[in-house]
Amino acid sequence: MAPRTAGLRAVPPERDRRVAPSWSAGAYPGVWGVTLWTTDRAPLLMGLGEQGIDLSSLGRLVERCWHDVTRRSPGVILDEYVILPDRLRAVLHISGDRRSGAIGRVVARFKTALARAVQVAGLGTADRIWEEGFDGHLVQGPDELVLWRRRIRAGREGLVPR
Repeated sequence: MAPRTAGLRAVPPERDRRVAPSWSAGAYPGVWGVTLWTTDRAPLLMGLGEQGIDLSSLGRLVERCWHDVTRRSPGVILDEYVILPDRLRAVLHISGDRRSGAIGRVVARFKTALARAVQVAGLGTADRIWEEGFDGHLVQGPDELVLWRRRIRAGREGLVPR
């Protein structure tokens, strides 16, 4: 099966929901489910702590920068999210307000802010934390939103003590 094309990038069939930040359809307002994968799916965001599996130093920076998304992108509302060892999965509500930007721009701002925070914290360089692009899906109605939220909660309950 030939790869599907999304924007200027060829997308392998097994990852056909992958969205590059420049994807024009990402400009659509609405509810978006997104997943950002670490490079090579390396478990960088969590590790064993005194209380069992917990966020790593990098994972805590990811969480802090994720909470700041609304400051950098007005018109974006954060819904549920979970940080797992090798990914961040979240639901975002993007208004039609020009200040919020396209989903790709929102994700790019987040990645840039995280890269700066990693350097300031002295955790090394941030050039290889995330895979290029991200998995993005425009949620189609309330039933699908419930499924996204359920999947996020299941990940949180399975790994992250809250």
